[in-house]
Amino acid sequence: GVNGWSLTKEEMQTLDTISSPTVTYPYEMVFNANSDRRNPSNSDFYVKSTA
Repeated sequence: GVNGWSLTKEEMQTLDTISSPTVTYPYEMVFNANSDRRNPSNSDFYVKSTA
């Protein structure tokens, strides 16, 4: 680990935004084809900062 530095809330939000991957083929096609079978309460599969 690294000691002696930290990120502000705004910096963490910026990192979360720019590091969020886009859905690529074939996943976009699969998600669209199965949209009626998708669990709406579990639609975000990516880990995000809670700070």
